[in-house]
Amino acid sequence: RLNSSAGAILSRCDGVRTLTDIVTDLERTYSVAGLAGDVTAFVALALDKHWLELRE
Repeated sequence: RLNSSAGAILSRCDGVRTLTDIVTDLERTYSVAGLAGDVTAFVALALDKHWLELRE
């Protein structure tokens, strides 16, 4: 079971948005700056766990 932060990140991983787009959207939605490191770390974990896959 994922927490709400993880869900917020994964729900934005739609194959269209870049990582920068996702970070910007989250920072605006939650009125918090400096999320890039946390979002990047979670996406790396999600890729490692095969919750996400990269497509070219």
